[in-house]
Amino acid sequence: MSLTGKLLAVSVSLAAGLTAAEPAAAQDRRGFRFGIAIPVERTGVTYEKAVDNTDPETLVPAPRSGQVFEDEGSASGPLAGLALLAGYRWPLGGGTFLSAEADLALHRGSLEAQLAGSGTSPSGRQLGEVWPDEWSFEKQRSYGVTMRLGGSPGALGSREESVYLLAGLHRVTAQMTVNWHGCLSPVPCTPDQFTSGTDPRDLDFLTWTVGVGFEKGLGERLAIRAEGRYASYGEENWVADFPEVRVTVPTSVRGGGPGLSLMLVFGR
Repeated sequence: MSLTGKLLAVSVSLAAGLTAAEPAAAQDRRGFRFGIAIPVERTGVTYEKAVDNTDPETLVPAPRSGQVFEDEGSASGPLAGLALLAGYRWPLGGGTFLSAEADLALHRGSLEAQLAGSGTSPSGRQLGEVWPDEWSFEKQRSYGVTMRLGGSPGALGSREESVYLLAGLHRVTAQMTVNWHGCLSPVPCTPDQFTSGTDPRDLDFLTWTVGVGFEKGLGERLAIRAEGRYASYGEENWVADFPEVRVTVPTSVRGGGPGLSLMLVFGR
């Protein structure tokens, strides 16, 4: 069974019998806690784009005028980071605890993909079509708060171990970069007349995180943790307007995925 599966099984047992947990000295301690974490997340991102040529005064020529062309592409892969955290733990009695921790993380890595393109021309790169853009998503920074509720059921307390459920709310900043290549003229272009460019855009997601965790004490003031998480990024939407040709381009990006975080915590 995977680590995430083991944590989930233990957390279900915890949720069913948390109040019956044996007292554990480590969980009866209150106080400030500080730490560092290495989060690794397998993120999936979906990029959706439409080109709306339905304006009666559009300069897009037939047969593309009066139509809305749509396309979407997805990419997934691991994104890693390094985080600092600080918080406070309250003992609830019976070996259970509640903690609140704030964290700030810097992330590395990017995801890349290409749209298939949508239109009526052979190349799919004429004005009014969804061009087969190359795009990338780079997660940059995140900050937020995570709540943890847990304890040490059974024999976990005597081994300085505990399990817990977690829920968090974070702000995630990222950058979406689109590399395009196509025709900007109402008159159809030949391939040698296509124009290229790059459009970067800053994104700001409000992200919900849920998961389970396991903590092992290493003496009075040190512990290690492993957490299995799932993050949902929600969706960022915007509309690019091209009034000179009477075309609008609604666009959206959404993402999320499972992850694993390893932590070293001080101040138990």
